[in-house]
Amino acid sequence: MNSNEIQIHDQPNTIDKENENNTDTVEQESYQNITYDGKDIIDSVACSKAICFATGNQIQLYNEFYTEHLATVTLDCIPEHLCISRNENFIIIADNMGRIHFFHLQSRNIIFSQQIVQPNKNSNSSCFLSLTFNIKT
Repeated sequence: MNSNEIQIHDQPNTIDKENENNTDTVEQESYQNITYDGKDIIDSVACSKAICFATGNQIQLYNEFYTEHLATVTLDCIPEHLCISRNENFIIIADNMGRIHFFHLQSRNIIFSQQIVQPNKNSNSSCFLSLTFNIKT
């Protein structure tokens, strides 16, 4: 396995349940388990359309069932934060060079990038504290 791959596999989950006759039965359920072999995961986001992991200078994008690799976004720097738009059409990436990038899920392309802040070259601190969308109520 390469250091930037995510291995996806099913693991059985055993759950004890009681039925109407008051006897114990064992029911098998399956769930997706995602393990990562390599660099630390910097940030991750999930929605009904996709799941996204930021590791090193890459963002790995998988489908909503975690079974298909959809795209890899490689930046020239380190992503700090990820966020998914309310309509789940965009993943926004904030990087350590002070830029934000809008990644369109359907086309699987970065459609917009903009420098927002200047990185502090004298400090190891992050350019962005967090990245969120305002939710109207």
